[in-house]
Amino acid sequence: MRTASDRMVSRRIVLALIAIEAIVNEIMVALTLFVCVHLQLKRIRRRRLENRRRSYSLTSRIPAQVKHLHRLVIDNDQSCVAIFLSIIAHHKKSSVVKHDFIRSSRTVSKAFHNVLYGILRLNRTFLARPTSIFEDCLDPRWRWLKGCLGALDGTYIDVRVPEVDKARYRTRKGHIAVNVLGVCNTNMEFIYVLTGWEGSAADSRVLRDAINRPMGLRIPTGNYYLCDNGYINGHGFLTPYRGVRYHLSEWDRGAAGPQNKEEFFNLRHSSARNVIEHDPLEDEISLPGESQNDSNAASISSVETNPVWRTWRDELTQNMYTDWLACRG
Repeated sequence: MRTASDRMVSRRIVLALIAIEAIVNEIMVALTLFVCVHLQLKRIRRRRLENRRRSYSLTSRIPAQVKHLHRLVIDNDQSCVAIFLSIIAHHKKSSVVKHDFIRSSRTVSKAFHNVLYGILRLNRTFLARPTSIFEDCLDPRWRWLKGCLGALDGTYIDVRVPEVDKARYRTRKGHIAVNVLGVCNTNMEFIYVLTGWEGSAADSRVLRDAINRPMGLRIPTGNYYLCDNGYINGHGFLTPYRGVRYHLSEWDRGAAGPQNKEEFFNLRHSSARNVIEHDPLEDEISLPGESQNDSNAASISSVETNPVWRTWRDELTQNMYTDWLACRG
C-alpha cells in the first residue's frame, strides 16, 4: 500500500505538471500575440512605404490623363498596353494578336482603343501651343525675330525593320532609322512631332508632309520657324546664309567676331535656333554692345523658295547688323 508520503509526492508532481502546462500555455499565447503584432506592424510599415513611394511617383505629379493609362495597366487587364504596343511596334493584325494573347477580337479592339484614347489625351499635356515673339521682347536672341514661333529640325531614331525594308530606312551614315521632325517653341517645349518617315527621306520632304496633313503642322501667315540649311528658305521657314560660318562651335571665344552682316545674322540665327539643339555653348557666346537680360487664321500650305522672302531676310539682316554696330559705338 502507498504511504502518506508517496501520496504527497504524487500530488506535488501533479501540481508541478499543471503549473508547467499553465506556464507553457501563457508563453504560447504571448508568442502568438507577439507574432500577430509583428505581422500587423510589418503590414503597416509596408503600406506606409508604398504610400510614400506612390506620393513621389511620376503618376502622382502629372495630370489625370496619364493616370488614365496607369489605371489601364494596374486596375484593368494588364495585357492591354502590351496588345497596343504589339500592334503599333510590330504592325501585327488583330487576328494574330488575339492568338498571341489568347483574347477575342473584341477584347483586342477594345484594349487597343482604350490605350489609344489615353495617349491621344496626352496631347495637351506634353505639347505646348505656339506663341510668336512680340514687339516688346527684350531677349537678345529673339528681339529681332518678331513673329517667330520657335525652331524645327529633323533627327534620326534607330529602329528595327524587316530585311527587305532596310534599304528605305538606311540613312546617309548607314544607320537604320526613321526621320523624325521636331518643332519646339522658345522655351524648348515641343509643339509638334512627326515620326514614321524612312531614314532615307529628305528633311524638306518630311516637312512638306507635316504641313499638308489634315491635323499636321500649322504656320499662320506672317509667322515662321527657324531651321537649318537642310530646308528651303521660304515663307514660314527662315534659314541661315549658305557658305557662311553658322554653328556655335565655330564662334568659340577664341574665334574672331562677325566680319559682315551675313556672319552676324548666322550667329544670331544659330543662337536662337539652338533651342532645338540645346547646345551648352549657347550660354558662352556673347557680342559686344548686347545685353544678356533676359487656328483659324490662314496658314502656310507649301514649302517653296520665294524672292520676296529672301529680300525680307536681307533687310532683317542689314537692320540687325546696323543696330549691333551702333551698340558697339
